[in-house]
Amino acid sequence: MTRRFLTVSVHLILLFITASFPSSALAGHEQEPNFSVPRPLDASMMDAFQRNLSGSAWLITEGLDPRLTTLNGNPLGKLFQPQEAKVRGISPQASVGGAGPLVPYRDPSQKFSRNILVTRDFSRIPFQTEPSLAIDPKDPEHLILGVIDYSFPGITTYNSIDGGATWEGPYQVKYPIDDLGAAGDPVIAFDRKGNAYAAAISVDVEEFTLHTAVGDATVSAIPISVSRDGGFTWSEPIASARSHVTTSVPEPDEENLPRYELALPFLDKPWLTVGPSKENTDQDVIYVTYTKFETRFKIFFLFDVEPFSEIPVTETSIEMVRSEDGGLTWSNPVSVSPIVLSTQGENAPKRVVQGSQPSVAPDGTLYVTWMDSTDDDSFEGRAEIYVARSEDNGRTFVTSRASDFNEIGFNAR
Repeated sequence: MTRRFLTVSVHLILLFITASFPSSALAGHEQEPNFSVPRPLDASMMDAFQRNLSGSAWLITEGLDPRLTTLNGNPLGKLFQPQEAKVRGISPQASVGGAGPLVPYRDPSQKFSRNILVTRDFSRIPFQTEPSLAIDPKDPEHLILGVIDYSFPGITTYNSIDGGATWEGPYQVKYPIDDLGAAGDPVIAFDRKGNAYAAAISVDVEEFTLHTAVGDATVSAIPISVSRDGGFTWSEPIASARSHVTTSVPEPDEENLPRYELALPFLDKPWLTVGPSKENTDQDVIYVTYTKFETRFKIFFLFDVEPFSEIPVTETSIEMVRSEDGGLTWSNPVSVSPIVLSTQGENAPKRVVQGSQPSVAPDGTLYVTWMDSTDDDSFEGRAEIYVARSEDNGRTFVTSRASDFNEIGFNAR
């Protein structure tokens, strides 16, 4: 039988039939009129949640990451066509000779010094964003700063051994060799022995087959690198968690048509912490939390050839993985938050959980907090902050609502 090529990510082309949905389900969405004739529709897996991404991941999906202009032949460059490489109206500069100047440091005092320029510009793309700062518990004068640096393929770090008066760097942190690129979100943390850990996002393109269709989709991982020399060199990264495309064939429906399911996950916004084990407070445990977006398509094939899809549903949850051996091996993911749903339609749920942050108490109790947009969508109406507590190294959690507030009406990237 002839195979049809079904492209996913920015290229996912499916035929949507809306006749099976009442007109009220699509009210308020003029770009998706209710009609019974099949039509081609760009149904990118990212469309459902990319407005909730930040940093490099959002820039990549919008085609604004300036590094995409150099990805000749790279599948990421094909999936996310680069626009003019600029961020917030700042255009790339001509090649810079040497490093940028550092701002002088004033005499130390109990007050804050003037601002110190830590990062340096090495290319025509002088952008550094999303800083993460960590202090060595064995030496409070030793600091490591991690940033997204668009001059380099992945994240970079800078070191200070005099409490922030002077800095050295940048030092590159690698992304996994089998992945196609990095997508930012750097997080730096120390264990009690002075070892430093760097977390980030890496992205890849994964191929799949669904009945008579084949395609590819963007997936992501949360790689962790270790530095045992104070942040001057970093180990080869190990993925603490990774998303994979899944397909399944459920039972036929009432019309005896098999409804295939295509699940396209993406891991976003990791956070990292290290603290004592609840079972043995002399041992450290590394915890990584992140947001898992998973867009699900229910698909059937007309005449066993043409793919058609119902309106997709995006599930969002906060997950956690842990390592008890210094980041060499990682546990299976554990759900920290409930799985919430977002889909199209005026009265349909549009709920997202995002922005997790873990912390470990001295007695080994693990706490994880995150934001819940509630069903009125992100950047709309009311949102809530939740805190989950674990007394068994993250195997189980007890959750309570900490607060609620009115969301700002825009994405503060």
